[in-house]
Amino acid sequence: MKKIFFIFALPLMLFGAVDFGGFLEVGKTSFTGLRNSPYFPIYNDLRIEGKTGSQHLRGVISFETRFYDFSSVSSTMDLSSIESLYPLSINLYEAYFSVSDFLINNLDLNIGKQRVAWGTADKFNPTDNINPIDLSNPFAFGEHIPIFSAEISYYWNQWTLNAIGIPAFTPALLPSDSLLIGAIPTGNSHLPSLLPRNGSYAFKISTNLMNFDMSLSYYYGYDKFPVPDSIGYISNETYGFDREKVVGFDYSGELFSIGLWGEFAYFMPDRYSTKINTPVFDTLGNIVAVIPIDTFYLKDPYYRATIGLDYTFPHDVYINAQYVHGMDFERKLMIGDDKSSKLGDYIVGRMEKDIFNNLKITLVGIGEKRGDSLAYGIIPEIEYHPYDNCKINVGYFQTFGSKGTYFGGMKKYKMAYVKFRFDF
Repeated sequence: MKKIFFIFALPLMLFGAVDFGGFLEVGKTSFTGLRNSPYFPIYNDLRIEGKTGSQHLRGVISFETRFYDFSSVSSTMDLSSIESLYPLSINLYEAYFSVSDFLINNLDLNIGKQRVAWGTADKFNPTDNINPIDLSNPFAFGEHIPIFSAEISYYWNQWTLNAIGIPAFTPALLPSDSLLIGAIPTGNSHLPSLLPRNGSYAFKISTNLMNFDMSLSYYYGYDKFPVPDSIGYISNETYGFDREKVVGFDYSGELFSIGLWGEFAYFMPDRYSTKINTPVFDTLGNIVAVIPIDTFYLKDPYYRATIGLDYTFPHDVYINAQYVHGMDFERKLMIGDDKSSKLGDYIVGRMEKDIFNNLKITLVGIGEKRGDSLAYGIIPEIEYHPYDNCKINVGYFQTFGSKGTYFGGMKKYKMAYVKFRFDF
């Protein structure tokens, strides 16, 4: 542990005084709709961050510890291993430095392992494609993984130009179960080679017009989710990652005290070739040959969008509503030539009301339409703040609807949860 702290603190101490912070979040989720209400194995999270620097040079380093409060013992030999009794993983979350007025005035540089967040919507951000999404905890929706990148930003009057370079590809972090995205791909995967030509880049120009912030962006990189590149008759499937171009536009502002925002992204995937290994049989039914047949998956452009608003009514009743067309994990629905396969349409609403200074009641509603199939879900929650930097959330999650929808397929689970968070 001392070595970890030394590695964590030394680079920052070189800059001078260090400000430490972070959070600890622990909780439990139970499938109340299943027999005996089993727990859902979600990790607890401890994140420690250090910041230091002067006016023109700043550094940030953070570590994340994910730990479980259940054992992964499969044999008696595991009983002598503390890692099996209390599984945990420690990873470098962010490590980057920032230089303002780099080379010339109004030019900033950020370089290192960092999170670059684009988009204006609440969690559902189709233009936020720099960092891969983190689906390891389906209840922490909207989380992304920091990756190594270099970003330069130039400011001129009310205009900002951002340019980002990403030298290597990092895929999305998938969940260990099929609760959210259905069947998890199984088989060998092939990441793009570590070559300069396989890098990614993005540009964004943003400004403010009539009190609305808006931006136009372009991303050339990879889709973060695996797609089949070889479907074998005898061997397992293999997976790869295809190139894509994304043009995006977003806005946010206020009109008559109503907050308004929107994001639109047009995805143009490369013609991703897939080999389907088709067997040839003789008259006795024996396989005499396997012929690879090339086809193209992910060949048609498509779009995703989010439009939302929020408003605070009298007596401090807060309302947030969004229309969402397409989720990150729905990309597999765009595979193949079946024109009936398409992205889902969702309505997500949230109402919040502070009862006392330290107690808040929240009700979240979700509606989903997929073709002729409908589903919806509700999440009532109570949030209690015993102190300013501490909160306790207790809630319940239940869905209804057709099995042909994402949320309809989850209706048998009916989950109750409690979370504790301490910020420091």
